Amino acid sequence: YTNHNCKIQLGGSDQWGNIVTGTELIRRKARGEAFAITTPLIKKADGTKFGKSAAGAVWIDPKKTSPYAFYQFWLNTADADVVSFLKLFTFLAQDEIESLEVEIQDRPELRQAHKKLAQEVTTIVHGEQAVVAAERISAALFAGDAGQLLESDLQELQQDGMPCTSCAAGTGLLTAMVEAGLTKSTGEARKLIQANGIKLNGESISDVGRDLTFADALYGNFYLLRKGKKNYHLIVRVS
Repeated sequence: YTNHNCKIQLGGSDQWGNIVTGTELIRRKARGEAFAITTPLIKKADGTKFGKSAAGAVWIDPKKTSPYAFYQFWLNTADADVVSFLKLFTFLAQDEIESLEVEIQDRPELRQAHKKLAQEVTTIVHGEQAVVAAERISAALFAGDAGQLLESDLQELQQDGMPCTSCAAGTGLLTAMVEAGLTKSTGEARKLIQANGIKLNGESISDVGRDLTFADALYGNFYLLRKGKKNYHLIVRVS
């Protein structure tokens, strides 16, 4: 108020007391007039608060939450919340949101509303290319095709996209699997490889004596380790 002639403070309804205290301070100390505007708190369908203090919240700063993890956050919105979030966080027309709501009821398995929410909010915060990258990463992981991934994609996965451990060149695969927490022992790791349960950068591994030299790593620094169908782990060369 003193430096910029700011007369309005906007905040959530839970901040009413703090804001009113500020207007009172301005009245008493500066003999001025200021105003408070509050908005209802955004809550999920289960009644919990949606906000920075809630568990699992994301940052809009890509250095704190990668665009890929940001996209996944919105994609994994609960079914009960997705329509209200489309109304709150996107600029979609009302008729398009209503159409997506019908789609949820008729074909929920397609998750079209969730995809649209993730696309729209990620575009607003990080731009269209971030959406392209997030969907490329998702498709590559689903298909088990590490060849689709760019180096920047792997850097996002390293940041917060999946479990990740560092590894020195020459470390044995069995040892790396134990250190990554994928198995409890090298014996268990050996059995898993022999049962064709491990893929490295999309290729099945049968050599239990394999060392991770990084000569064949993605971009010279990354091994994408896949246990079974869905359990991924990123192994990164020690810099």
